Amino acid sequence: MLTDYQILHVPENSSMDTIKKAYRNIVKEIHPDVTGGSFKKHLLFIQINKAYQRLISKYKQGKARNKKKPENTVSG
Repeated sequence: MLTDYQILHVPENSSMDTIKKAYRNIVKEIHPDVTGGSFKKHLLFIQINKAYQRLISKYKQGKARNKKKPENTVSG
């Protein structure tokens, strides 16, 4: 089974900008309006959208976790 990164043809250490660019390039090629409504391409389009959404969610969750709350320290 392919990973979300493999579906979008990007390395696992890719930045969010790289992922967005790859997603947009792939979608331009296989969008149902461009391909004439091919069912196979439509399913691939859905798979790519889901992979992209999962990666975005993963990125946003990781970003939220990395924000540290200021520690209440007493200096004295």
